Amino acid sequence: MERELVFTDEKFVEQTKAELQKALAAQQHLLNVWNGLKIGACPDLFRLIHTVTTVYSEVVAPGSKQPQLMPDELYRAAYNARKCLQAGRKELWSISEDGTTVLLNQANADALLRSRDVWIETEEQREFVRHVVAYQESGSYLYKKLQGMLNMKVPFIVPYSMTGRAMGMINDLVIEMEALKEMVQRVERNDYTGGTKCL
Repeated sequence: MERELVFTDEKFVEQTKAELQKALAAQQHLLNVWNGLKIGACPDLFRLIHTVTTVYSEVVAPGSKQPQLMPDELYRAAYNARKCLQAGRKELWSISEDGTTVLLNQANADALLRSRDVWIETEEQREFVRHVVAYQESGSYLYKKLQGMLNMKVPFIVPYSMTGRAMGMINDLVIEMEALKEMVQRVERNDYTGGTKCL
């Protein structure tokens, strides 16, 4: 079979896009502040973000071993850029040749956005992914349902008993019929004794 995309973390993609936009704005503001000082071109965006005092001192007082007092606006701009998760990453950002614009390496940004994509190449891989997704969906469903089923007559908080050796949180499961029977009746009549009723 041909290589096929089976899963994309859309939440991660949207969150990362927002982080990139925030980082771009913060870095562009920092570069604008630097250029507004008219002390020369920014030598290195990464260093300016992370060691702004050193970079400023190197430019205004070459050879001096003493840090130079810098404008507050420059310090604040660098500080705000450092707070951005995606700022200062050398593989993502560069400065235009004229020194006025922060540029995003779109190819590397796209690779970052798609870094959580899951691809398959065999039917066995497809089957594995199907079971992983089904396990997550059923686990989330059961969590919402079972948290409201308190004071069960049967001594089970889930309608399973575990057999075999545990592997992390994964066990071989056997359905406990009496527990399942009582839980099905409660679901049927929406009888959740105590806890929160989940629809």
